[in-house]
Amino acid sequence: MGWIGCDWCINNYHCDTGFCVQKYSNHEAVLFEDSQVTYSQLYSRGSRRVSALEKWGVTKSDHVGTLFFNCMEAFESFFAIWKIGAVLVPLSFQSPPSELHYVINQVDLSTIILNGRKMT
Repeated sequence: MGWIGCDWCINNYHCDTGFCVQKYSNHEAVLFEDSQVTYSQLYSRGSRRVSALEKWGVTKSDHVGTLFFNCMEAFESFFAIWKIGAVLVPLSFQSPPSELHYVINQVDLSTIILNGRKMT
């Protein structure tokens, strides 16, 4: 998965794609395998995921764990988490259960998303 950021985002180490959508609407934002997503598409897809996260009760400053295989939905979820103002806590399938247990307990996760679905 690759990320192409605009000059403003790269120079300021921040991007909510609002700026990018206005300036680079039809430019590639994410390249994944044979797929390409523009800033406009990313903004639209991420906004739909924001709605889902809000329905799950995720709010600003919540810690949201994510456990995804490599897929475009992972990046869309990352964007949605950042857009809400929550804290992204990426987890790995390659981590042993004891490590996952430790991380989950240390960061006080409000939600864990497993391949796009909320875990309770």
